Amino acid sequence: MRPDEAFPLISFPSQVRLTLLSEFDGRNPSIGDVSQIPDDYLLTLPGIGTRMLRRIRLVTDSGNSQDDRGTETLSDAELLNQLKNLQRELRQIQNALEAKIAEASPLGIVTRSSRKPTGKASGRHLTHGMQNHQISNELSEFITW
Repeated sequence: MRPDEAFPLISFPSQVRLTLLSEFDGRNPSIGDVSQIPDDYLLTLPGIGTRMLRRIRLVTDSGNSQDDRGTETLSDAELLNQLKNLQRELRQIQNALEAKIAEASPLGIVTRSSRKPTGKASGRHLTHGMQNHQISNELSEFITW
């Protein structure tokens, strides 16, 4: 990767993405931009510790993106921690989506605690509930993947 290419923010957790975007006033920085930030300063930013700094420097120093992953070896504990963080982030997204669907729907949404339609609702309500149930199941399957 060249220094003028965009820094691969998508390869990093959301907190790090937001931190770096904030440092560059909302614009996606180039690899060269991020390489100019001193390590000591990066370590003071939210979400950036020594492990995350190492990941950032893998991109800025050697030009390898996180998608290559051949240059970085994570321990089982680090991989498990990343998996838990990603699952938590996906659950937050699912909860936000369910809240937005419920907010936008005059008929309500079938929540996790009441996923089965009661049969007392009219056909219109039952169909709507089943659609929301399907969306909720798809999100749940995506999260547990």
